[in-house]
Amino acid sequence: MLPRLIFTEQKKLVKLDLGRNSVESIEEGAFSGLHSLKSLDLSSNRLSDISSRNWPYLSELEILDLTKNNFATIYAGFFEGLGSLRSLMLSGNEDLQRIELNAFAGLYKLDFMEARDCPHLNFIDEFAFEHPNQLKSVDFANNALINLPINLINWRQLDILELSGNPWKCDCELLRFLPETLQNIRKKSSVEKVELRPICALPEELKGVAIETTSDSNCYTLPQPAMLAVMFGSFIIIIGTIIIAITCLKSKTLCSKTDKEKNLSRAPLYTGGSSFTDSLTYDKSDIHRQATLPIYKQHQQQHYQLKSQHQLPPSHDSGDYYSSIMLLPPPPPGTNYLSRREFEHHQQHFHHGFNTLPMKYSDDANPYATSAINTDFRLQQNQPLMRPPSFIAPPPPPSIPPPPLSSNYKVDPNMPVPSTEL
Repeated sequence: MLPRLIFTEQKKLVKLDLGRNSVESIEEGAFSGLHSLKSLDLSSNRLSDISSRNWPYLSELEILDLTKNNFATIYAGFFEGLGSLRSLMLSGNEDLQRIELNAFAGLYKLDFMEARDCPHLNFIDEFAFEHPNQLKSVDFANNALINLPINLINWRQLDILELSGNPWKCDCELLRFLPETLQNIRKKSSVEKVELRPICALPEELKGVAIETTSDSNCYTLPQPAMLAVMFGSFIIIIGTIIIAITCLKSKTLCSKTDKEKNLSRAPLYTGGSSFTDSLTYDKSDIHRQATLPIYKQHQQQHYQLKSQHQLPPSHDSGDYYSSIMLLPPPPPGTNYLSRREFEHHQQHFHHGFNTLPMKYSDDANPYATSAINTDFRLQQNQPLMRPPSFIAPPPPPSIPPPPLSSNYKVDPNMPVPSTEL
């Protein structure tokens, strides 16, 4: 174990070799005072971890050798504080298995990285290295790596890359960049090292083949069954499209809109009649028949003559279209009207016509039936006229003129006709 403050007086020390000393741990502050140190050798010890709080004391350190120790994982921020480090050696760590995310964070000046002969190292995170960096030489030989992420480092800036001795799985992800990278690096080097070329271990068809001699051309082809399926599907789609096109040419109704769909947004406003006039002229006989006095044709003619004295516009009165539409005010208080029962009784005993009806009223009579009472009779009895003002309804739509009354229309004077007054 290295105790704290052991190098406090070594302020000008540039190189420190502590290798092969069976050091198992380093206390925090052990490197205090080594502000000028450039190289530190901790190889061949029993270190499994080093606190990152020790590294800020080595702000000028450029070379760090940690080979042949017992590190199992290089975790995030492991080397935080070594901003000047250029060379890092992690080879020979037999327990090393993983290099995690941001394991080399802060090492912007790192240009040499060696982590070989680690038989259990099988994972390097895609973002383990700082980006950008100045890496020129990387050695991952004789490990248990089967693949490398394409974004791990900038492969084009490498001058040396050692990957031999790993059971590489030569899948499409690896073959997209590694063969070209190895070929470019070999062109830069003048020394031929055929025996150190990385070899494919998987798949079986590429087992024993040097990676730099392969290509990713097979990654863009499909197996024969898949190709047949794609070709058959394309053939069916083409034939179906041709059949639909021929059918459309022969029958326009299949591929064109119908007249109803075309004119859907231009439907006529009035179809057969005005909804307003229909609501005013529908049959209300079931409502008023039980409590309404009959209006005979002679009294209708009298009503039209009185109405004409108001000099209404002819368009409002043509063809008696609105002759029976009235807006009646409520009757005067205390006024009683003839009931239906009394009216039928009078018809059974008197046959002199409507002018001889006695002015006898009852509460169950319809107050709006007063328009049927003879005007002369009311004047003789000094009764005030109770004809309400006519309601001037709007004219019908110009495209649908109101139908005229038939000249053959006859009303039986003994047959009560229900009133259509509102």
